[in-house]
Amino acid sequence: MSGSIEVVIGPNGYGKTTYLENKRRELIKIGIDSREILFLPSEIKLLDEVKDSVDTSQTMEYLMSEMLETPAYILKREELFDELDKAISANVASLNRILDEVLALNGSARAGDFIAPNAKKRSIKYPVVINQKDIKEKMGSGQRMQLLLKFAANSKKDHIFLDEPEKYSHPSLLNGTAKAINDLVASGKSVYIATHSPKLVSMLDINFKDIRIINDNSHAPKEIDFDGAVVEAGKLVPVGSLPANCKRYYVSGDSFRECLEKRHARPFVESLFSKHVYLCEGANDEIFIIEALRQLGGYYDDYSVVKTWGKPNIPVFIALYKGLNVDFSVVFDVDDEQKSPHNKVNLAIRKLVSGHTVVEFDPNLETEIGYKITGANKGDSLALLDHLEGTGIDVKFDPR
Repeated sequence: MSGSIEVVIGPNGYGKTTYLENKRRELIKIGIDSREILFLPSEIKLLDEVKDSVDTSQTMEYLMSEMLETPAYILKREELFDELDKAISANVASLNRILDEVLALNGSARAGDFIAPNAKKRSIKYPVVINQKDIKEKMGSGQRMQLLLKFAANSKKDHIFLDEPEKYSHPSLLNGTAKAINDLVASGKSVYIATHSPKLVSMLDINFKDIRIINDNSHAPKEIDFDGAVVEAGKLVPVGSLPANCKRYYVSGDSFRECLEKRHARPFVESLFSKHVYLCEGANDEIFIIEALRQLGGYYDDYSVVKTWGKPNIPVFIALYKGLNVDFSVVFDVDDEQKSPHNKVNLAIRKLVSGHTVVEFDPNLETEIGYKITGANKGDSLALLDHLEGTGIDVKFDPR
């Protein structure tokens, strides 16, 4: 049976770890046994976590303990705890008398029994020797994290919290970390992640509805409102007026989300981590934006370029980013405004983009920059780059 996954993203200091901690408290509050929860913090010392069972090392100890448990052991352990409870009950009165005698020296009185069974801490440390040599000498921190995740998949922990699991992995190892997390979900675990890595998120088997974003001073997690974006854009661009290949972006929130997951997944996820997003129609526009930033400034800023695959889709993307409080600019071709859908779509873009930078090419990018398209160079990216580098880009087309 498949489990579930929830991912929270946002800049440092906005409350992602607090969000995870609150989630953990909520689970305990509704009756989930804390022993069913594993929380791996971002500051975990991975080498310590694979040592023998000592007080400073809990994660590996708990996971290993569960993997070694047998029905016979569990039965005997419960018998041991029952015997301990009996011993406490048999001795509580005598210990209370001793405490009373000492408290009486200054006229104080006992508030309750001196000792009582502790139902929350019924655990036994295993006398297990863990072979550190292979782990210490042959594994980096990223591999140790993957080892813990694999143990977690085989443990009885049903709720796994991972705060920045990418922190210890070289980018080339992230696919292994992502696979281990996907395996946790596939094994029926509920997984909660806080991360700064768009690459990790793009490798997870995740529905975009399960992403939470914390990126403003309210420190409140926001869901991605696909339905709201479709409704907002649809007020200005009725779905019936759109070309057939663009209608699926406007039919419903679920349809829009599926388009993003299938056609825009990696650039869209990356954009959720960026300070600024440049929205454009297609490949030539992306080439122009990046070259404009190189020539006019902003090339090394934190930004993403998201291609909407057609101007009619730009309004619904604008509505989505506005709802997420993500700053953006728009670059688009005016085309022939006397014809549909350009008349409605252009008007919608101008209304929705209010307060943000917009660059309009009239009638299109190629004409405005004097780039002549022929059959030979229509899709030639290098030819377009040569032209942009050779002629330079006018500041009036600055997309920032």
